[in-house]
Amino acid sequence: MILVTYVPAGTITTTVKGATAGTSTILASGTVSGTVIVTELPGTITITTNGPAAGTSTVPVSGTVSGTVIVTTCTLAAPTTTTVSAVAGSGAVSQIVVPLCASKMVFSVTGGSGNNLPGGGGFGARLAGARTVTPGQNIVAIAGGQGQENGPGGTSLYGSGGSGGGSGGSGGGGASALFLGTLSDATNKAISPLAVAGGGGGGSVVFGYVSPREFVISGTGNADDDGQSRGIGTAPPWAATCMGGSRGTAGNAGAGGQVSGTYRQAVRGNAGNGYNGGNSVFVSATQYGYSGAGGGGYGGGGSGAAMTFADTVIPSLIGLATGGGGGGGSFMNPGVNAPSSTLASAGGPGFVVVTFT
Repeated sequence: MILVTYVPAGTITTTVKGATAGTSTILASGTVSGTVIVTELPGTITITTNGPAAGTSTVPVSGTVSGTVIVTTCTLAAPTTTTVSAVAGSGAVSQIVVPLCASKMVFSVTGGSGNNLPGGGGFGARLAGARTVTPGQNIVAIAGGQGQENGPGGTSLYGSGGSGGGSGGSGGGGASALFLGTLSDATNKAISPLAVAGGGGGGSVVFGYVSPREFVISGTGNADDDGQSRGIGTAPPWAATCMGGSRGTAGNAGAGGQVSGTYRQAVRGNAGNGYNGGNSVFVSATQYGYSGAGGGGYGGGGSGAAMTFADTVIPSLIGLATGGGGGGGSFMNPGVNAPSSTLASAGGPGFVVVTFT
């Protein structure tokens, strides 16, 4: 009978003296009396014994005579992939255990998008990389939901998008994240994540009369970028500006959008709340007066401002400008190998893909 013993990386100590110096009889069944075949998990195993001489000595790594140890390498038969996906606006979370014999994890983490993409809603970030792992380690994957049009933000255990308004302003996307640790660690932010992909900011309606015209002057609302801002007039300098919310960055929430110039009514945007995006604001006099909400992330994005202004030709008409929500911030742990950061290729809920080899 061959005894195959699986052991974690570390040290095996034997205390039975062997027949010759530098060896030890390990009391277990094997191909020869006293021989053990050890399937080595990833890492370095140091095998020490209590030999005939004082102190300890290292048993030869391979051999078939009594009292020696045969070490083989443990490898996965094929890569193992796990995907955790949010569904619409609802985030998802899963705790994954590194499988036996795995030594490397390759991952991609994509944040949820904000909604109303034509009106300044932003895409979530996509972070990818690799990391060495040990069998039995716990991995937590969090996928952020997509912000809803004229509704709530995408939810996320890490950082949810801000809530949009009833008409005109959309919710921000939720952040997606990956941790080495337990679900409790991730919930309490007790450990540093491997990666956080910020959610996109929510968009808002572009609603102006013929004169003055309304122009997008800055911002995209994508993760790690400020919300879409609008200028009122025909050309710079603008008669008024309605700014999008600021992006979250370096763990800090972004500020709410500001207003300037000549306007009838105005409401400044809400700042992000920790890792959650700021909720949209509303300016009265029109049903479409909601701004875009901020995305969740490593610092939640602020929501856009909202304002009304008088038409320069027909003063009785009311024009409306609303800023988009700022994107949530992203983070990559310096311990990640081959890191990359881009934007999601399309709008939608966030997801995490993990492959073990």
